[in-house]
Amino acid sequence: MRSADQKTRLNDGVERMIVDAERMIDGTERINPFPTNCAARLIFHTRFFKSEEIFMIPNFTIGDLMIDCANAGRARDFYASLTGYETTVSYGCPALKTDNGLIILFAETAIPYVPPVWPEEPGEQQKQMHFNFQVDDLPSAVEEALRLGAAKAAAQFGGAHFVTMLDPEGHPFCLCAKE
Repeated sequence: MRSADQKTRLNDGVERMIVDAERMIDGTERINPFPTNCAARLIFHTRFFKSEEIFMIPNFTIGDLMIDCANAGRARDFYASLTGYETTVSYGCPALKTDNGLIILFAETAIPYVPPVWPEEPGEQQKQMHFNFQVDDLPSAVEEALRLGAAKAAAQFGGAHFVTMLDPEGHPFCLCAKE
């Protein structure tokens, strides 16, 4: 059970995140590509901290992850080469099977695919999500990703900690140095 002080700090933090998110949505605040109070935290806190206990859906798991792209085979093959994950087909889509069994589907869109702009710009296609891959040797991983067809994003924010790359379909992903 939380103390009154912990509840007050939690509620104050949630309120600050809501205000920050509203500013980002209405455009009065520039969206930091790596915000400290990101939307995922906002959603987590507002949906799950409705009372003193954390709620969850029983037996809730991610069944698979679907990535929209213009060329599903090319995207799947790029990530297979990058990660070493097993290639497969699932639900009629080129797919990868991760070491823990997660299926990543690559699907071509019914309308022309528009790759996201990095970093985000108002009025342009926004990224919806991205991968952060942990690597032992960051410079070597960057070189290998480049060799496999990735591009290094012009805008970089990670210093020595991570490098933002773009896959052949234009999706941003980060190679992150293990700590």
